[in-house]
Amino acid sequence: VRWDDLRNAWEAYFDIHNKYSNEPPNFCPLVSLSACIIMPPSEAGGDRIGSGSLSRGLHKLGKLLNLGNASNPEESKAIREIVAESSPSFWLPNTDGTESEWKGIVHDIHSAIEGVDPDESDVNQSDQDVYRLRYNGWIFDSRPILEHAIVYAACKAGDIESLSIARGICSRGVTLRTMSPEEWWRYSIVLGLLGDQVASEDAWNTSINVGASQGAR
Repeated sequence: VRWDDLRNAWEAYFDIHNKYSNEPPNFCPLVSLSACIIMPPSEAGGDRIGSGSLSRGLHKLGKLLNLGNASNPEESKAIREIVAESSPSFWLPNTDGTESEWKGIVHDIHSAIEGVDPDESDVNQSDQDVYRLRYNGWIFDSRPILEHAIVYAACKAGDIESLSIARGICSRGVTLRTMSPEEWWRYSIVLGLLGDQVASEDAWNTSINVGASQGAR
């Protein structure tokens, strides 16, 4: 229900905004990008940020997770708590034919946060600036969330290319945030899907040990 309420709130906001301006809320790009999860990028203004691949990937993610879909009242798995316990398959690769869609999400979001859409890699460097997202600093607030979306989508896609991207993100995460149990736990999942059982178990144990040192009994 709350995703329906959130979608309705975003729609109401943009209805009001569009009465007074034909431009998206450029003062805060995250407004448009956040809304793209449950609204079409063309309506939320996300398609006008950079090459549009970031908003496209986020919208695909919202659709596959069934966020804010009024036609399907079933509770989305994305809002379950302690998802690793209640639904262990939440991180496992899909086998329902949507693997290529998840891989597309990895491509869209990863290419966006890296700055240049690979689809435009055949143009010269000066032309690539046209497709570079103008983060202007707000990437530092949004990047961890976007990287988490990439890792999750990579796990659902299950292919080596996507999982390798996820492994790079997780490796950087445990390096920068060594004392984060969640980073190590996420790393263990990706390593396990890549078939590195020993490293996966080591990362899992590190996650438990680090978490125990932060107040667990």
